[in-house]
Amino acid sequence: MLSVVSPSPVTDELVSLINSSMPLGLWEVNPFTLSVYFGARNAPLEKELAKKYPALSLSWKREESRDWVKEYEESLDPIDVGSKFVITPFSDAENVREVEAFGRTSIKLVPGEAFGTGEHFTTASSIAMMEKVRKFPSSVLDVGTGTGVLAIAAKHLGAKKIFACDIDPVACRVAKETIEMNGLRIPVFASGPEAVSGKFGLVVANILAQTLIELSPHLRRLTRHDGRIVLSGITVEMGMKVKEVFSSLDFRLVEAMSDGEWWTMLFASISKAHCKTAL
Repeated sequence: MLSVVSPSPVTDELVSLINSSMPLGLWEVNPFTLSVYFGARNAPLEKELAKKYPALSLSWKREESRDWVKEYEESLDPIDVGSKFVITPFSDAENVREVEAFGRTSIKLVPGEAFGTGEHFTTASSIAMMEKVRKFPSSVLDVGTGTGVLAIAAKHLGAKKIFACDIDPVACRVAKETIEMNGLRIPVFASGPEAVSGKFGLVVANILAQTLIELSPHLRRLTRHDGRIVLSGITVEMGMKVKEVFSSLDFRLVEAMSDGEWWTMLFASISKAHCKTAL
């Protein structure tokens, strides 16, 4: 087993690079740590990781022979997110089927190659925050879509026009596959928000705080004057900075959620906002 420990949250690009080496299994232990299983030590991957990501801590541990595929399938439990949804993971696309959702809307996916499986607070709280948007907007943009689950949730919440984008081509492929397995049609573009035009009633961006700050002018441009914006992927240390930057762009913080490590924030254009909660 290869243990990969990062000083910053694991990125989709890192997960994609590891998956390209065809491991037997990959588990996200926490936002900073991956456990990757191989039949034998993969020296070429270790060398490539050390060269491309020198800050990573890499260590190998011998594990007894186990049926990783079987264990992985048995570990895939449905995950309730928000008050309306359950994320239902499957081991592969061939096993996707209808399952009992117990009154919730099921979002089906095959986890592993892109961020956004619902297990992490940032994804789950983004959906919960979207549920809080009254009179749900007809148009939604999902920036850094990952697996596409936020775009799918937006569709079920009532949006008519939805676009999703991500700079990682692997994430775009995964999002398209996830959207298709859920029986929906949502355009996915391999780009950042700087390449998107138009105005949206809701913009959702679950990416890292520094990237949110860098993209803030584009996120402002893409949000309607009476629109809302949900931001996540914000560490507690960066919370005030993100609030300050978006407040300077005529947004007002309406509500915020935290698990003690991460913030998810709902902003509204100042012309329509009524602040309920502040950091």
